[in-house]
Amino acid sequence: MSETKAPLPARPYVPFTFYLMVTDILLVRLVLSRGDGWRALGVIACLGTIAGAGLTLVARHHRHKGGHMGTMARMVCVLALSSLLAVLVATTALGRLDACESLLSERPVSEWELRITTEGRATVGGQRCQASVSVDGVCRGDVWVTTQDEYGIGMTIRGVGRFSPNANDESSRSNRLRGIAGSVRMVRVQETREPEGVYALVMAAREGALRLIDPDADDARAIVAGSICGSRRAMDARGLTDDFATCGVAHLVAVSGGHLAIVSSVAARLLALTALAPSARAVLLLACDVLFVVFCGAPVSAVRALLMVLASSGAQLVGRRNHSLSCACVVAASMVLVDPFAAGQLGFLLSVSSVVGLCLFSPYAAYALRALLPRRPQSVPWRLPCGRALSRAFDAFADITAATLVAQVVTLPIVGPAFGSFALVSTVANLVLGPLFELLITAGLLACVAPLAPVRVGALLVCDGSGSLAADAVRRMSRIPLASLRVDVPGWVLWLVVVTASALLVWRWPKVNPRKVRIALGGAAAVLSVLLVRWALFAPPSVRILDVGQGDAILVQDGPSAVLVDSGPDERVADELARLHVFRLDAVVLTHLHDDHYGGLSSLCGVVRCDRVIVARGVREHLSGEAAEAVRRLVGDRVEEVSWGDGLRVGNFGLRVIWPEQDVDGSHNADSIELYLSYRDGDRILTGLLTGDAERDETGPAVSHAHLGKLDFLKVGHHGSEVSIGDGTARTISPELSVASAGEGNRYGHPSATCVDTLERVGSRFLCTKDVGTVELLPEDGGFLVRTARPRLAPDVA
Repeated sequence: MSETKAPLPARPYVPFTFYLMVTDILLVRLVLSRGDGWRALGVIACLGTIAGAGLTLVARHHRHKGGHMGTMARMVCVLALSSLLAVLVATTALGRLDACESLLSERPVSEWELRITTEGRATVGGQRCQASVSVDGVCRGDVWVTTQDEYGIGMTIRGVGRFSPNANDESSRSNRLRGIAGSVRMVRVQETREPEGVYALVMAAREGALRLIDPDADDARAIVAGSICGSRRAMDARGLTDDFATCGVAHLVAVSGGHLAIVSSVAARLLALTALAPSARAVLLLACDVLFVVFCGAPVSAVRALLMVLASSGAQLVGRRNHSLSCACVVAASMVLVDPFAAGQLGFLLSVSSVVGLCLFSPYAAYALRALLPRRPQSVPWRLPCGRALSRAFDAFADITAATLVAQVVTLPIVGPAFGSFALVSTVANLVLGPLFELLITAGLLACVAPLAPVRVGALLVCDGSGSLAADAVRRMSRIPLASLRVDVPGWVLWLVVVTASALLVWRWPKVNPRKVRIALGGAAAVLSVLLVRWALFAPPSVRILDVGQGDAILVQDGPSAVLVDSGPDERVADELARLHVFRLDAVVLTHLHDDHYGGLSSLCGVVRCDRVIVARGVREHLSGEAAEAVRRLVGDRVEEVSWGDGLRVGNFGLRVIWPEQDVDGSHNADSIELYLSYRDGDRILTGLLTGDAERDETGPAVSHAHLGKLDFLKVGHHGSEVSIGDGTARTISPELSVASAGEGNRYGHPSATCVDTLERVGSRFLCTKDVGTVELLPEDGGFLVRTARPRLAPDVA
């Protein structure tokens, strides 16, 4: 930190290898995603033409080898040849994958050998992991494997199972990009075999380290296991993986370059105590890095970092200047040419893009922050030890903040479409957790390698302390409203914006004018504040039946009050709330415990702040599994039970429970909470009935016992099933509008023609979210206004 203005860093040098890497990755992904032979042949022909033109230019300018045109010609030639090679290897890999799918479809699973290559993750059907499959002693490819029991990395299994090849859906297209031929569900495992050789020794050391760490003990040990051994099982079970992702700090746990740097630092200090020659120490240091990467399961980010270390060491050995960006690009391009399916792996793309972005823009971002932040006060004695410590802390703050912002921006086109979110608390989380993780990883490594028990115990105590602080901090930050912002922008738009902005920045490389930037940021903050106040405090009264696919989610909102009735099957409910600018909920009412009504609950964590979750009386003690974990992450232990006659206010809306009439466990459709909705504000009146998955045997008595009459609208029960409502009940409530929530193309045939006919016979207009999208009802004088996501199909009932 200096008294002078922050100096503008030098414009980054963009090496030719950068363009090679980008071209290779794009072409490989194009071939793997399309898979059409004629497209690949067309691309090969075009590249061959370019290569020929490049060779011609080289021949023409061979007399001017040092000239500009000769250099350009050689670069064009190399680019064309590299692109040609990328297309060829991708086409060959795709052919091998197709052949693998065909072979595996013809041969029974009992003839296969499956070698586990990744740690299993708990799913509804069992433990799911990735495995390489061998038939007739030849490795054919990779598949997903689901087993009842968990098997360690490197183990080989044989048995009876069912193979499902890739179909034509989004999941299968993702599998093909990653080189996965399909999925296998093992019915019975008949034979297992442990790994052999050096790999077996490394895996045995890994298992020993996991036993020492004991990841199931608490949150701190789970984080240590994930950071040191690459084992996320305990973190997944405790919901920590989702919390880290919400805060944008999943990279701290993912074994990558940062972890490798700590390993190298610790190993280098230990080797410095020996009498070995420098060359021997360097070889041993590289060996330690290799063993650590294998030890943690060889994730792609760690492999990329290891290869960069090897490339950098090789450059130094031959006397070449080390250039991080060139090294990263060479390594990435080589990985794609050796294994084309690496270009389809999310971890590889995130790792490469973040490293490239940091090499290019991290110095400029740090410069901009130093220019924008206030100057240091002259009264502080900066030359004294305390002053120097503050100066170093300021520099570290600027560097970490700059690196976090750069990494977030350059990876947004990948993270946005993949996860649908952008972590707003990432910068703060990195500043808080970064030092804790350096301490945790160093102590964890020491605990794993220390020969003396007292040293191991002391190191584990340090892990417990730093890990507990990290877990507590990440849980608290993940529950902050707007900790994560939903991103609903097409990936190509994000790529266009980021690439254009990056190119302009490298081209212009402007000096930062602090005054102008502060004025712009202040104006943007003022506009955003006005919008946030408008969205948070002055939302118009409305009832929205959200389009969340084959599930239920109804938002009732009036001013600063909002209640969500059910949360749909998945993260689409979070997308809808983000689109509607809802950042806080008074409560989430779970009508019953079916996953199409609570499945989206976990996606709300960090996106909205929720005060409590409401369930029917008797259900709280039956909360378990995914539902209990999602509730815990969202509201902690703030779970309330309601019963017949209980009410809930949402601004001028009233919600009254009219079913169930006794204690339930929430496991059946008949246990669904049914709510009578009413709104009154002067001449604006709206009445309706929300039914969950209740059907005519429940809704009929509920309407009768609550003495309900004609209603303005009905949220049709059980997605409009054939028995969702009876003729008598329909005549009693005679809703002007009936709305069913169902997914397009659902296998149940919802809504049924019987349900539609029953309601239309009493004069009700019928809508379904699969046809018109989200349906919005707004009370008005003398009626109510209906809006839909596809307005051309909306009825006029006002």
